[in-house]
Amino acid sequence: MPRLFWSPSKASVNVGGLAKLLSNEYNHPVPEDRLQRAIQGSSVVIAAYTRNAALLGEEADAVADKRTPLTMVGFARASTDGAFLGTIHNVIVYPGLRRRGIGTELLRRLTHQLEMSDVTDVGLVTPPHLAKFFFQAEFGPDRMHSTFMQYNSDTVGTPLGSIVL
Repeated sequence: MPRLFWSPSKASVNVGGLAKLLSNEYNHPVPEDRLQRAIQGSSVVIAAYTRNAALLGEEADAVADKRTPLTMVGFARASTDGAFLGTIHNVIVYPGLRRRGIGTELLRRLTHQLEMSDVTDVGLVTPPHLAKFFFQAEFGPDRMHSTFMQYNSDTVGTPLGSIVL
């Protein structure tokens, strides 16, 4: 793993660079203003930085933050109810630096911060291609056998009789 600096500071997050990274990963635009609100609303954030922007190759200019000599290379965030439950929303590392332990360390630091806040029931939703990563990090099936469901805001105003369950 390259020499990295770790920060739990929301203020240090390069929102523009992170929005570009997430947009590329999700194959759709992630608006910076909404991402900024999501970061501010998160209970815990951890960002990984390097002084060696050259590690990112061609991506370095796209994610450079002119305010600092540090370049963000990874990010993770979670939200909690402050007592029992936590949900991990993002764990992401720049593509050229993956499989070097950065994501694992982000996740370790994130879950440690959640545990220090006495949050012990931590969940996440992940795409199938990342499930192995989380299984290796000691995540597993939900103990309560919960079913993941998503509220679709497109159904707002739809009469309940027309929703098939």
